[in-house]
Order: sequence, then structure tokens, then C-alpha cells
Amino acid sequence: MNIFGDETAKESDPNDVRASSLSILTQLSGDTGNGPTAMQIVPRLVDNAGNPITFTGAALETTLEVFSNGVKLSTAKNLMQDNNFKGFHLKFSSLLASKIVDNKIDITVSVKTTAKTFKMSKIGLDVNPSALKVPEVPKTDSTMIDQDPNAVIDPNNPTVPTTGTDPGTVPAQPKQPTSDPKATVSKFLNNVSSQNLKAAFDASSNPSWGSYESFSNPTSGFGAVKNVSVKNISTNATGTNASSVNATYDVTDKNGRTTSLKVTFGLKNVNGEWKISSYKINP
Repeated sequence: MNIFGDETAKESDPNDVRASSLSILTQLSGDTGNGPTAMQIVPRLVDNAGNPITFTGAALETTLEVFSNGVKLSTAKNLMQDNNFKGFHLKFSSLLASKIVDNKIDITVSVKTTAKTFKMSKIGLDVNPSALKVPEVPKTDSTMIDQDPNAVIDPNNPTVPTTGTDPGTVPAQPKQPTSDPKATVSKFLNNVSSQNLKAAFDASSNPSWGSYESFSNPTSGFGAVKNVSVKNISTNATGTNASSVNATYDVTDKNGRTTSLKVTFGLKNVNGEWKISSYKINP
């Protein structure tokens, strides 16, 4: 303000930030011994020489988009108030492992000013496959009883009636497996290691693995495995129709990366054979 002259006040738009382009800084973080668990993504508005410009008091809409193989995985938004903006903290656990191709992601950041929207992408950023999100395998409850949906239950006698069976007839007992459930798990891992995936799939009855095509997928399924080195297999619990087996082994993928796994296999009795019905990776 000029106190000696007659000048009117001028409006100022804090979002009218004049810059030449946008730069992106990325840094891996959260490594606790098994590789990084996150990526810090920091955008900066820069001048013609690539130096960050100075501004304050703005509220610039800033958007982060994450892709893999052209498929959008997530979108996040924030407000950039100055060029000390801390950016985005992308946790790998928020990304589904089945959606990541070749353990790489692409990112695009855009910053919207009054006059222009600046945008920049980075392609082929590595992520830690062991930190990605893997859906938990549903637990198989061997105590569940299949009920006839048309059965009528007497509230005074809540026992579920059997259907299609003479009350005086003793129901036939299911055929008991003669093999050790550990042998089924061992054979399964050997078949995966030798890429005999059809035999490995036939040894399972796990809805979470879906079709054989999903099971053998070379990117997100067992088709990505090059070798399995088994360290230990032990039976956790065995019942008439259900069993649990623990296995410790190293998996090497076709990119040469080796991961140590501790897995609990759930098995069920299917016509006298042990079939893998669940698969849980333990910490």
C-alpha cells in the first residue's frame, strides 16, 4: 500500500503459481529386513532450470495415480500449499499382488494451478513383491454341516433332520485316506518345483485358487515359480476328514528372486484322498 498516493487494492490469487514444469522424487522406505514396505512420492514445481520455485498459501489440487501394465490400481488426492509438500506415502500392502505385472508400477502425478495443470509420469518403478497385498485364504471349518435348505427345523427339537435317509438306517462312513497328508503336500511342492502344474492342481480342491488357468498363471499364479526348495514339512493336526500340515520352503521365481515362506496347508478328505483345500502364508 502506498500511503502517499491514491491506489486501489489488487486481488491476488494464491493458486496462480507460475512454474515451468513438474518433477517427481521417489524414495523407498520402511525396510525392516524383508525389503521396503512403501514408497514416498514427492512432486515439486520447478523453473526452466529445474530448480524448485518458491510459493506459499496455495491450495493446489494434487493427484497421484498408480498403474501396472496399463491398469489403474489406485488414485489419491492432496493439497499442495507450498513447495515443501511432503507428497504421497504409497504402502505396498495397499496394492494387490495379483494386479502387479513383473513387480513394477507406473505413477502419474498432476498438480493443478489457476492457469495450467502440470503432469508427469514415472514408468517401471520396482516394488517389493513380499510386501504386496495377498488376499487371506478362507479358513475351512471341518465342523460345518451341510444343511438341506428345504428342511423344516422344529424349534423344540433343533437337531437338523437328515434327508433322503431312513431313520433306522446308519449312514455310510466316508472312505478314510490311507496316505499321510504330509505326502500330499510334499508331492504338491515337488510338482510345482518341476512345473508339473496340472498334477499339482489335481492334488487340490481349493476354491480360492479358481480355475487351472488362474492357478498356473505365469504372473500371479504358480506358473511364476522356477524352483521350490523344501526345508521342513510337519503335520499340525489330523482328523477323520480334515488335516493341517506346516511347510517351510524357499521359492525362487523366474526373475531369480528367492522368498522364504512358512505355509499352513489345510487338507480335506475327498473320496479317500487328501486334497489341499486352503493355503495360508504365515509371518
